[in-house]
Amino acid sequence: MFSIAENICIQTSAGDILPKHLLASILGQYSLPLDRLFSELSVKRTDLLKVMEVSARADNDALGIIIHDAQKEEAKGEEKKMQPNKKSDTPILDKFGRDITKLAREGKLDPSIGRGKEIKKIAQILMQKKKNNPILIGEAGVGKTAVVEGFAIKIAQDGALQQIRNFKVLELNMGSLVAGTKYRGEFEERLETILNEASSDPDIVLFIDEIHTMVGAGAAGGSIDAGNILKPALARGAIKCIGATTTAEYRKYIEKDPALERRFQVVWIDEPTKDEAIQILKGLRPKFEEHHGVKIPDEVVEKAVELSMRYLTDFRLPDKAIDIIDQACARVMLKTFSPGTVPTKMNVELAIEDIAR
Repeated sequence: MFSIAENICIQTSAGDILPKHLLASILGQYSLPLDRLFSELSVKRTDLLKVMEVSARADNDALGIIIHDAQKEEAKGEEKKMQPNKKSDTPILDKFGRDITKLAREGKLDPSIGRGKEIKKIAQILMQKKKNNPILIGEAGVGKTAVVEGFAIKIAQDGALQQIRNFKVLELNMGSLVAGTKYRGEFEERLETILNEASSDPDIVLFIDEIHTMVGAGAAGGSIDAGNILKPALARGAIKCIGATTTAEYRKYIEKDPALERRFQVVWIDEPTKDEAIQILKGLRPKFEEHHGVKIPDEVVEKAVELSMRYLTDFRLPDKAIDIIDQACARVMLKTFSPGTVPTKMNVELAIEDIAR
């Protein structure tokens, strides 16, 4: 406060710090205790500023200019307070969900290459009146999330079907949803709130990756699990939901619960062939070139797919080939620090060695 008063004193060419400088300094502070004090005294900051401005201008004091500027800032603050705050209809979903459709409209998602059939299947199921919840089944790394993102991109494009163009795909993070729920019933209450918010808008589509984790999630100390909360909402058709899981987890958790299984329609996401994987990588190539500042030739793309199939048998296309390209580009840039560098087959082989370890 005193340092601000000193600066005001210097700006007004005053020899000493005067009470009016201290008062101007106080009025320039925007803090909760000060606002509370003004409220208790029934004093408006703007009224004090007006009085000080009149006094300063009468004395031909340069402080009047400073106070006038402060008045303008205060007026802006008052105007902002007068504007109604637009509250979200889905605050909990906004907190725990990721709006994939919004990201698609902003161009922040990678393109989904060669998955047109699966995307159409998702759209078809969601448009049905009954059993309109697709569940994507495929091994880790085959691109289940990429297919959902491709569907979101389809929604965001001009010329999308009227039945889906207003869909809002929200990815629900089960980990963050469970986190911090220390007391019995807290998780269930949170999930029920989310489902109520989702049911309030027929255009909201929940995407739950690793949906098998919902079976048993939150079930501790006699509480019910998330799957039993989800089933009634799906049965009533109150919400639309896209699930994703692996074949093994589907058989272990979802298939053993007939009441949950019959709410979904399966969409199989198979591992792409070699040629399909090459096309996927070529579609993603501009994103990697822009990110790393390198040029990726066709032969490097083809080599990444070929060698990943030969040596990384525990992983799946296209994910393993994408990782190889990413690591090879990073390796080249780290070594050369020169934009426009071209990765070689050797970089690809070294990247494979890193992943294989």
